[in-house]
Amino acid sequence: FLSGTSVLSEASPGRQLFLRVAAHDPSITSLDLSHDAELVRWPTERQAAALLLLQNSPAVAHVNLSGLAMSDEVAPALAALLSAADTRLEVLRLEQNDFREAGLLILLAGLRRNTTLRELQLAGQRMAPSKRVEEGLAALLEDGGASALCKLGLPVRNDAARRRVDAALFRNQDRVRLRRRSSVDAQLADAWLADAQSVDAQLADAQLV
Repeated sequence: FLSGTSVLSEASPGRQLFLRVAAHDPSITSLDLSHDAELVRWPTERQAAALLLLQNSPAVAHVNLSGLAMSDEVAPALAALLSAADTRLEVLRLEQNDFREAGLLILLAGLRRNTTLRELQLAGQRMAPSKRVEEGLAALLEDGGASALCKLGLPVRNDAARRRVDAALFRNQDRVRLRRRSSVDAQLADAWLADAQSVDAQLADAQLV
């Protein structure tokens, strides 16, 4: 990334932002770069190098890369971000770019082991997704890939694939609700136990007096 941005001014907002990401700045939890006038002019190699800096970020959870003229050449960098073992990414917006069949299939491969992404927006590509992409997406979700994905913005024209995708997303939503409910129940149980222990301690102190 440093070599790819060496021609840019030191004051370049895009360069400075991604250098902060590379330094794991904990204050950067969200990147809204939608239709960014600087990044849309970056060559694909520089865009890809910048995106690779996100894969080890301990804080970035929301990324908006809509309208940046991104193409299949940056898909491997996005797939690396999605498949990173320690990714914190929960929302990824890629609307109004130029991802075609090859790039979308690479993104799907990156999603296979992802367990954090809740929302993926891919509408408005220059070409509609192919049947191969639609069926690949359905198979991915049915096989348990992208297990946290609950919201998907991608027009699926094939009726059979759309039904499979919708059913898988519903199962993910149900799983997330159950997990959230279990977490709340566990917190309530811990609070009740702490209160009970506090009461027992107070009673014991009273008996000693």
